[in-house]
Amino acid sequence: MLLLSIALILIPFAFLDKVINYRSKRLIILLFSGYFIFLGGCRWLTGTDWYAYYYAFLNSDTIYGAFLAPHTMEWGYGFLNYIVNVLGGNYTIFLIVFTFLKVYLKYRVFISQYFINYALFSFFLFYCYEAGAIYGTRQTLAVSVIFLSIGFIIQRKFLWFLALVVLATLIHRTAIVFIFSYWIFNYKSTQQQLLKVFLFSIVLYFIFLSIDPSFLTNLPIISNFSSYQEKLEAYSELQQISYGKVDVQTSNILGVIKKMLILLPLILSFNNLKSRLSSQQFYIYRGLLNTIIFGATIYFVFGAMASDFKRMNAYFDIFEILAIPILLYNIRNKKLILLVGLYFMVIAFSKLYTAIITFEDLLDPFYFIFDLPFYRHMY
Repeated sequence: MLLLSIALILIPFAFLDKVINYRSKRLIILLFSGYFIFLGGCRWLTGTDWYAYYYAFLNSDTIYGAFLAPHTMEWGYGFLNYIVNVLGGNYTIFLIVFTFLKVYLKYRVFISQYFINYALFSFFLFYCYEAGAIYGTRQTLAVSVIFLSIGFIIQRKFLWFLALVVLATLIHRTAIVFIFSYWIFNYKSTQQQLLKVFLFSIVLYFIFLSIDPSFLTNLPIISNFSSYQEKLEAYSELQQISYGKVDVQTSNILGVIKKMLILLPLILSFNNLKSRLSSQQFYIYRGLLNTIIFGATIYFVFGAMASDFKRMNAYFDIFEILAIPILLYNIRNKKLILLVGLYFMVIAFSKLYTAIITFEDLLDPFYFIFDLPFYRHMY
């Protein structure tokens, strides 16, 4: 399978962060990013929600179709569709632009002064977490915009941070949940606090699994958004906590296990890294961990009641790809770096494999625009 093969090719490059210079890192990331843009832009009938997004683009050739018609998507995403349409582009051009934005925004973070030291390992994790943004819906673009905001949080430039959160919300409304991260990132947490919050949220997760999610649709904050209310009602009727080929029980178990395998090492290394990192490096690591744990809490507490809330974790989950390399390359015992690196690689690869196998019939074989005509059953 193409998407899994790319991950295997990236593995040797992931361990070159301490070997090659910044210029070479940028070049490697740039070349692979270009390949991801090509794959994402030239795919056809490949990926989830294909027809919904395809027809949304076709209907966005007028202001009414892009912004005002029933069942239109968020205005920011509609604007992107509209601009490509009025400039004479087809859906392939749109996909190229769409994928470029998703990949480029993350590239800017990887090569920034804060994360260039660990850029190649972060880039490998990014590929495993999002399949290189080759496919994905508008939320993937919203996540990329949120990802870019990390630099402004570190620099304490609130207005720039706020502008990016608003922009992301115009692309996918769930991005508004990230607004709290400016203060969460800067909270001076302790290892004990982080561990307690994480473990307590897991306990709540299993408690809330037994609660009927239909009660959420009656909450005032939900009922005020009719489209969101309809979505929750649909999930409630289907008892759906997962998608594709992965059943409910398996999804719940895998979700908890993967969170624990990733976050427990990050939390338990907190005090050790505090003594090893510079004040700025530790400030960034602690802030990333605060943000990730907050997202995990949303995942466990609200995701147990309705699967759609799990999607909100995507805005926080992505920052694991920045925190993990900081831990990896600051281990005292240098012999353990390879072992720990492989440990996180296996977990990341399993995330990619699970995401792909869930929608295997939509991703394998990977069809290009050049392969037309052909037929694939889409859903």
